Amino acid sequence: MKLTKTGVTFILVKPLGEILLQLRDDGNGKQILYPEMWCFPGGGKKDGETYINTALREAKEEFELDINPAQLVLLTCYDHDNIMNDHVYVCPVPMHCQPKLREGRDMQWGKFPEIKLLSLAWEQHKILKILEDYLGDQGSIG
Repeated sequence: MKLTKTGVTFILVKPLGEILLQLRDDGNGKQILYPEMWCFPGGGKKDGETYINTALREAKEEFELDINPAQLVLLTCYDHDNIMNDHVYVCPVPMHCQPKLREGRDMQWGKFPEIKLLSLAWEQHKILKILEDYLGDQGSIG
């Protein structure tokens, strides 16, 4: 498979370990990868854009969230599908964080043990062990 794009994934985590998941839609008439599957949010990097700026833009576009770039922690980079060097960031958010869904079919906050049972889009199972190690025994940041 030819890797043709690069992008970011951002994992938003509330203080008690709730992680935001996004349910992809069915493509609205277009054929898309992973229709109707859960994933951590993210998107493609535009030319001239930094990975951090991609995460900030995608958070704003998909959820109307302004996240603090200083809070983004690079967790790992991985290749999947036709994506090379997907930069995966973890970002703590406050308990009162209320994203507004602008892309996808649905969103929900979930705990790590529940997320591990899902079949995630974008081969995100590849990053679960790294995320689990980062979150530690408590399943949360801090």
